[in-house]
Amino acid sequence: MFLDREEEARVAGLQSYKRFIASIFGGEPWQNAVQAADCHVLTFNYDRLFEIAFLDHFKSFDTRSVPLHGNSALNSGFNRRVNGGFDKIEPATERFNFLKLHGSAGWWVNRTLGEQRSYWLAAVTQPTDIGEIETTLKKHGVYSQDALNRLKALPWEPLITFPHEKQRSLKDKLTGFPYYPYIQQIWDQAARLLAAATEVKVIGYSFSAIDSRHMVNELLRKAIQCQKIVIQNPDVATVRANLASYTQVKERLEFDASLFGENL
Repeated sequence: MFLDREEEARVAGLQSYKRFIASIFGGEPWQNAVQAADCHVLTFNYDRLFEIAFLDHFKSFDTRSVPLHGNSALNSGFNRRVNGGFDKIEPATERFNFLKLHGSAGWWVNRTLGEQRSYWLAAVTQPTDIGEIETTLKKHGVYSQDALNRLKALPWEPLITFPHEKQRSLKDKLTGFPYYPYIQQIWDQAARLLAAATEVKVIGYSFSAIDSRHMVNELLRKAIQCQKIVIQNPDVATVRANLASYTQVKERLEFDASLFGENL
């Protein structure tokens, strides 16, 4: 359903995302812009609006020859293999990182026998409706008899994890979850980035109880070199109240009530 709703976002123009991307990268050529970026983007969003706006901003980007989420571009961990597929999560450390901490719409994972994983990423470059998605999934064996026979193969599942699932699997190392290797490695990478950060800006996150304690303990608390944590959210009163008990970061907080995409 996320994918099905993307066309509305494309038509709307994604102006706030485009201003955000321009503030990070500047302009063409995209190769130089990505290499020169001096920050990283970590997101809890399942949608692909950042990617859509990125491709619209950099008209020269060719998704047929360069994996959008590979190390040389958004660096989300997916690098194409010789066979054209993805089977490992390998974000590079010394480049711009775009990490999707809860996974993404349009991403699927398959756990074969043992602990091996295969990943499939739907194209971002074109609108997709529900019927097309179902047809494509059938071609990839989601509804095939082999996929239903667990002695031969396990079914493809969306590479999306909800906060309570993610927290449980990371805490107890429940590797049986199909998404576990991705989540574990992406969160480890995010923690490394936070440990080196000198400033953190949190945009639109309300710090609600379902996820905030894990996020603060595993990410913000790691930002030991960071002197300033800017919380950008129009509802300052609610966010301030939600953060009141987090003494480990409380003294470094600054609040910005502007909307996403403003003041860029």
